[in-house]
Amino acid sequence: MMSQAGRGMSLTEQLKERLEERRLVGLRKYGKELSPDTDINFLNEAIDEALDLVMYLMALKQKLDA
Repeated sequence: MMSQAGRGMSLTEQLKERLEERRLVGLRKYGKELSPDTDINFLNEAIDEALDLVMYLMALKQKLDA
């Protein structure tokens, strides 16, 4: 998760920190960074990620509407 210091950081710096965190997760999980040569179906992966995003947004909306 983002460090507490992130609260005083610019949005750009917060984004860079999150991207680096995700890069490190990928390195730990797969042993390499994502590249165009990675053997996955990028379209299906992106659709799955988008569906997850919608679920998170709907849950947040329900929470905020409560």
